[in-house]
Amino acid sequence: MAILFLDTMHMFLESLSAQKGCSAHTLRACRHNLLEFAACAAGNARWANQQPNRPAHIVLNYFKANHIRHYLGFLHGMNAKAFIARKLLAVRSFFKYCQKNKLIDQNPAESIRSLKQEQSVTSYLPADESFSLIEAMQANDLPGLRNTAILETLYSTGARVSELSGLDIGHLDCESEMIRVAGKANKQRIIAIGKKALETIDAYRKAIATKKPQFFSNEDPLFLNKNGKRLTTRSMARIAEKFVRVCKLQVSVSPYAMRHSYATHLLDAGEDLRAVQELLGLSSLSATQRYAYINIYRLMEAYGKAHPGR
Repeated sequence: MAILFLDTMHMFLESLSAQKGCSAHTLRACRHNLLEFAACAAGNARWANQQPNRPAHIVLNYFKANHIRHYLGFLHGMNAKAFIARKLLAVRSFFKYCQKNKLIDQNPAESIRSLKQEQSVTSYLPADESFSLIEAMQANDLPGLRNTAILETLYSTGARVSELSGLDIGHLDCESEMIRVAGKANKQRIIAIGKKALETIDAYRKAIATKKPQFFSNEDPLFLNKNGKRLTTRSMARIAEKFVRVCKLQVSVSPYAMRHSYATHLLDAGEDLRAVQELLGLSSLSATQRYAYINIYRLMEAYGKAHPGR
């Protein structure tokens, strides 16, 4: 009996959720990439989201290495290499799953080379601009107090924006100056948080107590939107973007850039790379080395500008 692509894709996505703890956002992106690939292999690359069931009758053994090469060719020129690499990773992971579970005779992705990634310099804020951004958010109303607390916490902890969005009141330990976050694959870790960030959170929570007194349970979200619901990662990104415009900063700043700033400033202060790895909750030292690269890049840039013999 022929094994259908769509049935296998659903099993694969379920395994990512159950075994690896992938987020709903990751699963949606992976599903989209696989459907896009299958539609491209079926000869209708520009299928768009209106026709997600077009590859419904494709069987697994239909796919060959040439289909993957054709898909990469379709993506080339319209997307950055890093974006294409993520799509290729979804296809690779899918066929690896199929091979492991003996659903296909041969893995068509085995002969496809990985894309060579360009080393990029990540956006970050110098320390003085980080403080300027946070100071620009100072306000006495509830949204202003919340926004200040968010930026202070991002910069103080280096947490991912998804980790910050997922914080509940009970995850905060003011006495020991620690917070507990759930990182990628729901891995729990404890992060130190500074006194300034705790003060801004306390001011925000006191303001909530006067206007929304029902939000006092340990299971309630720490950061709320205007409707009393958990503030999303996208809303946090919009908050950062708004105040970048107010401060007229020279670089694009996102919550992710605040995380990079946190790591870069630690390294500037002489912190060990492995310690930064632990603080950021990264699985490998190689993932942390991008921050060391930022430091080297900055030193070379300063040398090029200042050295009289350049």
